[in-house]
Amino acid sequence: METYHLLRTIPGAGPLTAAMLIAEIGDIKKFPSVKQLTAFAGLDSAVHESGTFKSKKNRISKRGSSYLRTALYQATVAAISKQIHGPKNSTLFQFYQQ
Repeated sequence: METYHLLRTIPGAGPLTAAMLIAEIGDIKKFPSVKQLTAFAGLDSAVHESGTFKSKKNRISKRGSSYLRTALYQATVAAISKQIHGPKNSTLFQFYQQ
């Protein structure tokens, strides 16, 4: 499967993570925009407003697929974990350090 092999090229995405992403997302074409895929994963921000009050701390909504969020989290942890020769994804590791 082409999508599986493409996902496996991402540092931190192992065979189980790639399969989980495919299983949860399915056909990526059913999401016309990045915002819709983000909302499906539950990674969009939950805005807390009431009248004139606007919260300064917005958290993720967590309304979407918890399995998809878990797969993305596990791939991120694997990508930033230090190996003998450094992290698998140095760009992501530097962003994490900031």
